[in-house]
Amino acid sequence: DEVIDVLNVKANVEAVDFLITLPGIFRAYHMSKTNWVSVFLDGTASDDTIINLLSDSYEMTKAKKNKKL
Repeated sequence: DEVIDVLNVKANVEAVDFLITLPGIFRAYHMSKTNWVSVFLDGTASDDTIINLLSDSYEMTKAKKNKKL
């Protein structure tokens, strides 16, 4: 009955099955469940875990730089 902020992050396919065993991390219910996880931002997941997931997600989703200038 309460509102919880959720962060969706892209994760390495090989890591998703492990990640969802950690507290506060679940398969993203409205995203590709093979590549995305949802993290509850209610203090359950550690700050270090969230920072690492954000960093990995950014690397996987950032636009590739065009080598032609």
